[in-house]
Amino acid sequence: MATDIDPKNLFTRKHNALIRRNGNVLKDPCLGKYCWQTTSWGDIFCLEELHGQTCDHTLAEWLTGCSDWSSRFEIRNTLGMGYGLFSKVSWSAGEILGPYLGELVPEKAPQSGYVHSVSIGPKFTKQDTISVAYIDADRVGNFTRFANHACVFNALIEEARVGEERLLAMRARKAIMAGEQVFIDYGDEYFGEGKWCHCGAEKCKYKEKEDMVS
Repeated sequence: MATDIDPKNLFTRKHNALIRRNGNVLKDPCLGKYCWQTTSWGDIFCLEELHGQTCDHTLAEWLTGCSDWSSRFEIRNTLGMGYGLFSKVSWSAGEILGPYLGELVPEKAPQSGYVHSVSIGPKFTKQDTISVAYIDADRVGNFTRFANHACVFNALIEEARVGEERLLAMRARKAIMAGEQVFIDYGDEYFGEGKWCHCGAEKCKYKEKEDMVS
């Protein structure tokens, strides 16, 4: 396992019963003490929260778990896409591949595949309205910034929690085999205005339209 959470246990009877006992905080479970850790105690939630304790995990400590990222990933030159992120190991759907790091900025740059939003505020709760900032990995980031776009993608960038700190994490959307390139979806805002997709998928959403001959 790459987290404290076994994805197969999410939204099961065991999961739902745990939420009823411990409140909504467990709907956004802490990712645990270290990234890529292995647990043997049951793999459903942060052990401290499971036992009703105040979780003291920190993002700084969690990040040390994936400091040796090159043992699991490598950056390669690709045909037509520049550099790409490739996995050296296999991952199951739902596993955390690593943090998505970059500059914290107040506004999103137009047509950038490197910028993703993250909620900001004193508590990690599901509010009707919440302020957001953006993580921009265009100039500064880590290995996850090298994930290219594909319309058939195998990973997601999503908001997560370690202790009381928010982060963006890359999570496997489906099983990823060793040697496979990691792809995410850059989204509608990235394409257009001269930017086209080159993923080559049969149902590519953003391929350049052929010129119409009248």
